[in-house]
Amino acid sequence: GARVMRAFRFDQRATQVLSLVDASLEMLAQARERRATGSGSAADLWQLEIIISDGICQDHDALRAALRRAEEQRVMVVFVILDSLHSKGAIGVGGRNESSILSMTKPTIKMVDGRAEVEMARYLDTFPFEYYVVLRDVEALPDVLAGTLKQFFERIAEA
Repeated sequence: GARVMRAFRFDQRATQVLSLVDASLEMLAQARERRATGSGSAADLWQLEIIISDGICQDHDALRAALRRAEEQRVMVVFVILDSLHSKGAIGVGGRNESSILSMTKPTIKMVDGRAEVEMARYLDTFPFEYYVVLRDVEALPDVLAGTLKQFFERIAEA
């Protein structure tokens, strides 16, 4: 554990969420195959992946495709957004934190009567992850993770 912790670096300019999801799905598939050869069938095996990040990710369409693959492989991907990473921003109209992911908008281009129009949508309205939670207080992370595990076990018990 200590060796793994020393390997963490936080100097990247952006998180490559799509690469993370693709690589983790490959690793989880390999683990599922190892389990299938060791103990019979892994057909009933569900896997859980928890991503903890600031929630900013690119290429939402490609991420949606990867998340559909995850669901087909019985991998539940939960995204914990640490909104407190951006909480030092300016307070805007209505007392809202303008740097919060809850306030962010994303431009979308729509064709209307043969013309391209730019519309602004709330970032989280276009967020590709079905299961996500926005965490404003990092000290609540253990409770959120415990709740996530509880919901995961409830969901697989229903399946």
